[in-house]
Amino acid sequence: MAGLLSPGELIADKWRVLEMVGQGTFSEIYEASAGEGKPNVAVKVEKPEFKGGGGLKWESRVLKGLQG
Repeated sequence: MAGLLSPGELIADKWRVLEMVGQGTFSEIYEASAGEGKPNVAVKVEKPEFKGGGGLKWESRVLKGLQG
């Protein structure tokens, strides 16, 4: 899978991209590492054609609503 980020790429000087783990219409999801002994994280990146469309903000509001 070719994606927006590449394995080994550094995000915000903190997380190193390991691999893409999934993708959808609006975004791609990557596994990233903050270093040895720290848990890996999921990083969701909005595709350029949808940036500014508020997709991730909308998802965040929905999730917060579902969590109560």
